[in-house]
This record gives sequence, structure tokens and C-alpha cells, in this order.
Amino acid sequence: MKTRNLILIALFAAITAVFAQIVIPLPFTPVPFTMSLFAVFLTGVVLEKKAAFAVQAVYLLLGL
Repeated sequence: MKTRNLILIALFAAITAVFAQIVIPLPFTPVPFTMSLFAVFLTGVVLEKKAAFAVQAVYLLLGL
């Protein structure tokens, strides 16, 4: 894996972790909307498949 890919994977994992802390409460449902969904979509758009999967795997492993 190239250094550029590793840096992007770490960066997007950090972005996902930060965006997961931003919560938008919706008045019509008890389930809040978090910006982590936006971070996951952003990861999928910007990175290739393997790198995007690696980002989410790193994020999940950090959560464990």
C-alpha cells in the first residue's frame, strides 16, 4: 500500500470519528441524525473501494 493511501485512510477514519460526534435531533422522530453517515458517503465518493472499506474497518476497530 502506498503512503498516500495510508494517510487518506487514517484521515478519513479520523473524519468519521469526529463527524460521529455531531448529532442533529429531528423533531418528528426519536432517532437523531449523526453526521457519520455523511462521512461514510464522503469516503465512498472520494476513495476507491478497498480504501473506503479499510477506512470503515479502521473506524470499527478503533471503536472496539
